[in-house]
Amino acid sequence: MTRASDPGEAERLSSMNADIVQRQVDAYNRRDLDDFLNFYHPETEVYNLSEMEPVIKGVHELREVYGRIFRESPALHCEVEYRKIYGDFFIDGEFVTGLKSFPDGLRTGVIYQVVDRRIRTVWFTR
Repeated sequence: MTRASDPGEAERLSSMNADIVQRQVDAYNRRDLDDFLNFYHPETEVYNLSEMEPVIKGVHELREVYGRIFRESPALHCEVEYRKIYGDFFIDGEFVTGLKSFPDGLRTGVIYQVVDRRIRTVWFTR
């Protein structure tokens, strides 16, 4: 975890990490898989909040899953309805449209943990 020794440094790191989270959302909305994955740690783990085991382990699995989503969902779009920041954790309320499996859209909570300028862990509330 990235820690800062003074409040000014902590604010700067938090701002940098928020930018990382937002830029991956922007890449998601463009369906730019390589740019999207650029913001993730090689050993990223993705969880459904109610499960103990990750549903995705590593950037290679992330590439497979999101590559398929991007190919199958040409109208894909994520709207961040709100974002709360707690240190290295970013809690988004997101509304996703254009998903084949959710024709009416999907409203979900997402928690991102950013470590060393990469998204290390993601939890979905769905």
